[in-house]
Amino acid sequence: MKRYQYLILIALLAGCKQKKNDANSLEEFQFPQRREINLDYGHLTAFTELDSLKVGDYYRAKVFLAHRHLVYDSDSIEPIIRYQYKDSIPWDSLYNHGTLAEVLNDTAYIKFPVSDGGFRRGSTDRQDWWATIQIPRPSGDTIFYLKHGIIIKK
Repeated sequence: MKRYQYLILIALLAGCKQKKNDANSLEEFQFPQRREINLDYGHLTAFTELDSLKVGDYYRAKVFLAHRHLVYDSDSIEPIIRYQYKDSIPWDSLYNHGTLAEVLNDTAYIKFPVSDGGFRRGSTDRQDWWATIQIPRPSGDTIFYLKHGIIIKK
């Protein structure tokens, strides 16, 4: 009987530790100065820290629906958010095969390293990233689409 009590205690402690790690990993998304991207008639919003980065820096963004209650009012519905960086891809590929973002409380936390696009040293390049927010529904999904550019300095 004591074994089971110890196992339950260990599982509870491990669960608490995981939540602390999640909170610490989200601290980097508390942008002191943020840029707001509003698309899709004000529903889809993203906050980014910078739109101009150097090769090797990490791009970070928070993506969410600003007026979620107008799109869906149930807390049991969790949006599926996918993103893709750099490669120009067809919309259906992003929708079906994009990278799944970590979603907490209806907000996606997106982070990826900025790479060079083969342009020469001392120049700048614009690269894009895309995201979709899919709201699953029995009668058919509602999908919002975002495209945003990043200026990269080499």
